[in-house]
Amino acid sequence: MTAVEGYARRLDVALGEVVDGLIATYLHGSAALGGFVPGRSDVDVLVVCGDRPIGRNRLTTAVQTLQSMTGGCPGRGVELSMVARRHVREPWTFLLHVSISTGEETIIFGEDRGGDPDLLMHYVACRAAGIALRGPAAMELIGPVARADVLAYLRAELAWALEQAPEAYGVLNACRALAYLDRDEVLSKIDGARYALERGAPQQLISGALAMQWGDQPDHPPSLAARRFIIEVGDALSA
Repeated sequence: MTAVEGYARRLDVALGEVVDGLIATYLHGSAALGGFVPGRSDVDVLVVCGDRPIGRNRLTTAVQTLQSMTGGCPGRGVELSMVARRHVREPWTFLLHVSISTGEETIIFGEDRGGDPDLLMHYVACRAAGIALRGPAAMELIGPVARADVLAYLRAELAWALEQAPEAYGVLNACRALAYLDRDEVLSKIDGARYALERGAPQQLISGALAMQWGDQPDHPPSLAARRFIIEVGDALSA
């Protein structure tokens, strides 16, 4: 068991003590896909509860539990979404979203929001490679997501990255998008970069993005070459 999986299992046990009716917990993202960078990658977790209502007080206790455990996180931080079982058929709806990293904290209660589009990709990632910490395999609980919906999400993500994200994020997510476009595969950022290089993507650009991802070079807003590559991939997703 890796350090990140062990940490995620401790989170699952702790949450199970404060929230009744947990059905499943999945470790996904880079920790499941094989591209986890200690101290730099997030620990991504999806929690599925039963359909009985969970009060705000209980959800607040869950947040406090997560906050108390961030000190032992092997990654940059924790990003956790909690959904009810019925929500896995309604990709935007959620109960709780918590993102905690060094100096940053986001807590969103689902009743305050219309939904979270990112859940669509969380479901895709869980079905592809999610590690079940509790409950059945993700394929048994989470329904398939239409390819057209995934491509639309990836296009929107790349458009957002052009304006809001640093170069490594945009370039490496473009690489991952190519792998999904070509082979319906969900890869880590690092494996996506390797695939893009094999496919003939600009070596200097991709190698630089990998160095930024690993922390060997400082990251920065997308360069002209990065913007050109991200836009080309976005156009390919739309074709």
